[in-house]
Amino acid sequence: MRRLLRLYLALVFLSTALSGKEPDDRLYRSFYGLVDTIRADSAAQRIVALQQFLHRHPGFADVYFTLLDWYTFHEQFEAGKAYFQSLTKDSSCARNAYWMLAKTYQLEADEAGAFAAFLRAVGSSDPPVSLLYEFVEFDHYRSDKFRGEALLRNRALSVLSRRLAEAFYAYFRSEYKTVIDILSQLPPE
Repeated sequence: MRRLLRLYLALVFLSTALSGKEPDDRLYRSFYGLVDTIRADSAAQRIVALQQFLHRHPGFADVYFTLLDWYTFHEQFEAGKAYFQSLTKDSSCARNAYWMLAKTYQLEADEAGAFAAFLRAVGSSDPPVSLLYEFVEFDHYRSDKFRGEALLRNRALSVLSRRLAEAFYAYFRSEYKTVIDILSQLPPE
C-alpha cells in the first residue's frame, strides 16, 4: 500500500512539475486579490467580475475553475454551461472551456457528453498534464473503460505527452512496473 501511495504522489508531483510554464506571480496575485475583493458582492456581480478577468487573461486556467465552482455553488449550472459553450468558439479559450464543459457533463452523469468534451479539450496540441491526467482518470472510471486510450494515439501529441498518457493509463490498470519504466525513460524537455 505504501508503494502505491508513493507512486501516486510521484505522479501528482510530476503532473505539477510538468504542468507548463512558470506561473506569473503578478497574475496569481491579481486574480486571488480580485477573488478576495468580490466575496461580499452578489453572485451575479462575482460572476461578471470573473468573466471580465477571464476575457483579459483567457489562458489562465484558475479563473475557469473558479467560475465553474461559483456557477455550481450559486445554482446557475445551466448559465455556466451556456457560458463555457460560448467560449469554445474563441481559440484562446476553447481548451479550458471544453475542459469545464467536460466537468459539467460529469456532474450531470452524462458520460458521452463528458467524453466528447474531454477529447476536444485534449485537442491536437499538448494539453496541460493535469488535463491529460483528468481525462485518463475519467476514461478509467467510465462504463466503457479505456476507449480514449486508442483515440489519444491518433492525436498529434508530443512524445512527452504521449508517454505521460501511457504512464497514466498503466497506473489506472495497476501496471506499476510499466509506470516506473515509462517515467524513467521520459524524454528531456
